[in-house]
Amino acid sequence: MKLSGGFSELSKERLVVTSPDNLATQMKPFLDQVFKSFTPSRIMFGSDWPVCNVRGPATEKSWSVWRDVVSIALDQQKLNNAQKQQIWSETAKQAYRIQV
Repeated sequence: MKLSGGFSELSKERLVVTSPDNLATQMKPFLDQVFKSFTPSRIMFGSDWPVCNVRGPATEKSWSVWRDVVSIALDQQKLNNAQKQQIWSETAKQAYRIQV
């Protein structure tokens, strides 16, 4: 499951606040279900760039806001470092058979 596109799912009213903390809190019920359904070993980070810059709360700077929202969400899920690394890169390496 690619964890991306969250800004596209929020109403315009919710996107007025650009604080990553507030956005992560607003998205938590949805993300709780994602983590319950898929677990960290089946979730990968996705930037949703350049779409996030069109629909995101900080226009051309929305990519970095999304990265921060995901980072906060991973902390909210109380994931350990290995689980976080799984989401940031390891799941994608496995899914796309990338050898580093």
